[in-house]
Amino acid sequence: MWAENWDAVTVFLDCETAWRRLAATGVGLIWEGLDYSHVDVVLRRRGFEGDEVFAAVRILEREALSVLNERMS
Repeated sequence: MWAENWDAVTVFLDCETAWRRLAATGVGLIWEGLDYSHVDVVLRRRGFEGDEVFAAVRILEREALSVLNERMS
């Protein structure tokens, strides 16, 4: 783990219960992404200001969504 990614990873992990599902299909769930209001609370409580850590969390979210939803396609 590179040190510059650590803040984003810890915020991402703290948001583990903030995932939104878009729809249930015959195969399973389609995941929409993180609830950003929850992400904002985590960022503020950890003392992060600005958009740098949030942008990095969104990259992690995008990659996680590709893995979570790949079995649905």
